Amino acid sequence: MTIQQTFSEMRHLMAERIRIQADLARAMDAATRASPVLDGMPRGKRRNGKVALYGTYLADLQARIEKINQKLELFKDDIQSAINAIPVGCEKQVLTLRYIEFLSIGQIAKQMNYERSYMYRFIRGAEDRLVN
Repeated sequence: MTIQQTFSEMRHLMAERIRIQADLARAMDAATRASPVLDGMPRGKRRNGKVALYGTYLADLQARIEKINQKLELFKDDIQSAINAIPVGCEKQVLTLRYIEFLSIGQIAKQMNYERSYMYRFIRGAEDRLVN
């Protein structure tokens, strides 16, 4: 796999992880509001319909996130040497934050005091220079 393909795959995995984390947060919020329902009888027994489903769904989402993290760690090992070959500077720092520490572009822009739109262009340029 080329460096360009590795970058592309890592971007895809990081975006997928963000989507799953958002789903996980929504599901955890919904699960905390769900409560077991009684069966309507005077000495009713609890039925754990929704609560059990949320537990299974949450476990599935967490497993998917862990699987993505494992894949990202494998790709990180592949890309680390290429990033380390870059001379010290902004490009090396930005690529390290993005592909080694797995920060979002928004987080990188905030940390470096740049606009997000500029950071998108900067990262693409740094990737292109690293590949070529």
